[in-house]
Amino acid sequence: SGVGNARQKESFRLYPNPVSDGMLFYKSSVELIQLNIYNPEGQLVLEQEINEAGTIDLSNLTPGVYFAEPVLSNGETGTSQKLIIR
Repeated sequence: SGVGNARQKESFRLYPNPVSDGMLFYKSSVELIQLNIYNPEGQLVLEQEINEAGTIDLSNLTPGVYFAEPVLSNGETGTSQKLIIR
């Protein structure tokens, strides 16, 4: 299902990246229910339910590099994206 993963990656976008004010926005053509944020060591540091406004509050995270993994409505996870918080 490598083709499906490529399609998911194209249909999911986080911005701005890098994040400078603690607020992250997303656009997605697939239904997301959650965004999991991991640190570089692979530890889950934030599980954020997706709200209708399309915003995610990352102000509690310290500046650095993270990886954002979308969770789709069917329970599958999409392709992780590198995320930088300043």
